[in-house]
Order: sequence, then structure tokens, then C-alpha cells
Amino acid sequence: MKKILFTLFGIFIALNVNGQDKTDYPMISINLDEYNGIATIEIEPVDPATNDIYWRFAFEEGEWTDWMIYDGPLCFNAIGRYQLQAYATSPGKIDSDMVGVEFEIQDPADMYHVQIADFGADGIYYRITSDSTVIVSLNDTYDYDYTEPFGWELNSVGPYAGDVIIPPTVEYDGITYTVEGIDNYAFINCALASITLPNTLKTICNRAFIHATIESGSIFIPASVTTIEDGAFADCYNLNVQVDENNPIYDSRDNCNAIIETATNTLVVGFNSTTIPPTVTAIANDAFAGDAYSGFGYYTGCSFTDLIIPNSVKAIGNRSFYYCSNLQNITLSDELTSIGDWAFFMCGLKHVTIPNNVTTIGNGAFSYCFNLSSIDIPNSVTSIGSEAFQFSGLKSVIIPNSITSIDDAVFNGCEALTSVTIPNTVTTIGSEAFNGTALTSITIPGSVTSIGDNAFGYCENLTKVICQATTPPAQNGAFFSYYGNIYEQATLYVPFESLEAYQNHASWRYFTHIVPFIGAGPGDINGDGNIAISDVTNLIDMLLGGDELPAWADVDGDGIVGIKDVTTLIDMLLNNN
Repeated sequence: MKKILFTLFGIFIALNVNGQDKTDYPMISINLDEYNGIATIEIEPVDPATNDIYWRFAFEEGEWTDWMIYDGPLCFNAIGRYQLQAYATSPGKIDSDMVGVEFEIQDPADMYHVQIADFGADGIYYRITSDSTVIVSLNDTYDYDYTEPFGWELNSVGPYAGDVIIPPTVEYDGITYTVEGIDNYAFINCALASITLPNTLKTICNRAFIHATIESGSIFIPASVTTIEDGAFADCYNLNVQVDENNPIYDSRDNCNAIIETATNTLVVGFNSTTIPPTVTAIANDAFAGDAYSGFGYYTGCSFTDLIIPNSVKAIGNRSFYYCSNLQNITLSDELTSIGDWAFFMCGLKHVTIPNNVTTIGNGAFSYCFNLSSIDIPNSVTSIGSEAFQFSGLKSVIIPNSITSIDDAVFNGCEALTSVTIPNTVTTIGSEAFNGTALTSITIPGSVTSIGDNAFGYCENLTKVICQATTPPAQNGAFFSYYGNIYEQATLYVPFESLEAYQNHASWRYFTHIVPFIGAGPGDINGDGNIAISDVTNLIDMLLGGDELPAWADVDGDGIVGIKDVTTLIDMLLNNN
């Protein structure tokens, strides 16, 4: 079954060669068309004008070929496992300085014709799970038409139709089996008139009813069901559901049209007309989600446009509202403490206010929310995961001073992002954190000690970089991308006493224009050229955090930076000095 569930459309291999500087190693990309049994390999040198590429390969357990010069895409179609190596003839590189990949081409026939069920009876197919039990399955020779780019054809017809009544027992080859479950994808794409589940049923597996329609519009969950896996009803959002009141594990209290895990008060499955009861304390993984993981299509989540999450809810799980593209307005619970990974991926949200009790925003939580132009993040948030706002529509962001690390790709690809405030609490900025944004200037506080690869790559509008750290932050790759001539067009402002250190630094020295920081003079703590209330808060944060204090923090000019400078700065603002 796995072979038809997971598809590799294309992989770009980012190579790490024994921890060495990899900027002049070639990059290998693989396009693996498993359904036609073809692998296309492209090898890209860093500098095509001066680098020749040499490559070789080994098939299965055979010998390596001789080194060959690369002159275009490579095509392989023999079924089996390959190893491939390449190196570039850049200065100082020899054939021992190589990069490599492994890949496998499988028989395309295996991808189309899959044996799943063990037998069929009265129009229903079953897979044997023990000497006495079976689960309902796909039929035994289920073929799907495959199309790019999303995998199995969205409208392929499933194996079941009409009124389906699953019996409690079934006889095969002289043995009576108890029907205990519904297998993964068993009713995928099925157009049913109605369905009746037996009182022997214990498990409804992952994506069992994905993209199924039920003309009756309802489904009854018997008391025997004890396990409903993530995404069991993905893309079945027009359904009405009712759980047997005698079920010890699940309920659908208050006619909410949802499935709730009783003991934990967790909503595990929701639908378009669900009303989240005020007794629910958590929303489970995939509860209202669309689906992009099955290999059978790319389905949207629930279609509601507005949602109020009651204050009883403390946690939103991974992918809970994944690809709910119509969701534009949401009111989050005041008691919410965590937002899971990819929770609101590709939703239509326009503005979000994160409640004051939230401490964690997961990886990719609001990524690809193209309409999300603003978000309020409180000081309670201590962790923002990688890619959290990647490719969103954010225009400006104030990162709270509760954050100590900006993770990888948090704002990657936010093409409308023109303003960001980084607090003095941040010590590290991850790879691609602001890659591809529209920033024209950036102030990096003195607390930052490390900046990741391409953290500000492709920031083509960037003309002003203020780095307040007296010790140049460590680099992990080219954190200001070479592309777009950023090093030439942007001016780097640094502390006067650190000018030489930046000019001689392995990475910072690439800036053509490095000048000592002047700003608006003493009191311009954040170096934006203006003295404002934000400078007061920055100075207080620096004093409380024990940060290394720049010379321009000595507002009163007594040679000591302390609380007296804070009061002097406040007086300056009050008196318009």
C-alpha cells in the first residue's frame, strides 16, 4: 500500500560535504518519475563560466563507471538502485572533493495495480487481520489514473456505491470473521447513498472516508468504536455525525455535529456545521483539515468563513485547520496556550490576534496564509517554530521581547514584509529567516551572536543594515545573499569601536560600504535615526538583560550607562529636546 501513498515529484538535494565550505561544490537535483520509471538528474555548478562538472555512477552493487564530463541532464530508466557522484573543477577541488546521492527506480507496474483486500463478499472487500477478525478494505485490484502535479486523480471512482451496509460478521473459506475496522482509504472517492456501520466495529483508520460523499448526509458511530484515527473523515465536511450515547470513548454532546473524545474533552473530527461546545479543551490533529499527504489529491478543509473558538480551548493541534482556505476571520480562545504545527496552513485569514496565554506557535502554523497582512504576537509567546509565517502576506511584524531565537525560514518569502522589529532578547537568527522579504532596512540588536545561511537572502530592496553588536555576529553561510548585489547596494552601520572588526570579518567584510554608527546621536538606542519611546524600552531591555551596551546608550554623557540614562532619555522626549 505504501507505494501508492507516497509520491516523489522532485527533490532538490542540498549537500553538506563533511562540514566543509560547500559554496563551490555542485548541486544535484533529481526528478524521479516513479510512474513511468524514469529518473532525470541535473547537476549545477556554482559558476558555470569557470567550472566543469565530472560525474560517475554505480548501478546496484556494480562497479563505478569512469569519470565523465557533464554536458546536460542525465536520464536513467533501468529498474534498481543507483549511486551518483559529482565534483566541480573549481580551484583547489579534485575528484576526492565530491558530492553524492542515491536513488531507486521501481517497476511502474507496482504503482498502478495493488493487491489490498484478501477476499470479497456481497460487494464488500476485506483484509484479514487475525484468525478471527477482518477490516473493510479497498477492492483487490484497485487502479487509479495518475496525473501531475497532485497525484492520484481527484475524481477517480471508489470501489463502493449506493447503500452500503457493513455486516458484523462475514464468512470466508469456512471461517467466520468479525468485522472490527475500516482500513486506510477504504471509502476514498466513494459516492454512497448511505452507510451503516456494525456494532462490532472498533477502529476507523486514517483517511478511511477521505473525499467520500454520503447522499443521506449523515453517519452514525456505534458504541463499539474505540479508535478514530487522524483525518478519518477528511474532505467529508458536509456530513452530520451522531455518536451512540453509550459509546464510552466518544460523544457528540450538545448536538454539536462533531466527534469528541469524552475523557479529554478533545474535538477529534469537525464538519462545516460544527459548533464547538464550551466544554471542549483541545482541538485535535487534522480535526477540520484538508489533506495533502495521502498522494490521492490535494483537498481543502472545512468551508466556514468565520470561527469563534470558545475560551475553554487551551490547545490547537497539528494541521487542525490545514487548508481551510475559506476561513477569513477567527477569534482564538483567551485560554489558548499552544498552536500546533501547520495548524492554519493556507487559510484565508486576514488578521490574527494571538491571545496573551499562548506560549508556542508551531512550525508552519500560518504559512502560505497569503491574505494574512497583520498579526499581534504577545510577550507570552516564547517559541515561534520554523516556517511559521512563510509565504504569508504580512506587511510588518513586531517580534515580542519574550523571543530569544528567530527560527529557520520563519518569514521566508513574505514578499510584502517591509518592516520588522527585532528585540534585544534575540540571540540567534536562523537560516532564511527573512529570505525574500521586501525589507528596506533592518536593525540587528546587539544581543544577536549568530545569523544563519541566507537569513536575509534575496532582500533586493535592502539599503540599510544596522548591526548594534560590538562583536560581529557569527556567520553560517552567506546570510546576506550574494544575489541582487545586496552587499553593494546596502550600507552597513556598525559601532564605531567595532568598525575594523567588521571590515576584517570573514562574512561582514563583503559589504562594500561599512560605516561607523552615528544615528541620531546619544539616545538613538535602536539606531533607526530617530529618538522615540521605542529607544526607552530598548534601553531598559538591554539593562535588564545584562546586554553589552553601545556607546550611544550613554545619554547623559557621564561615561556610565545605567538607569540614569533612562530617565535622561525620558526627559529628552517629554521636553522635545
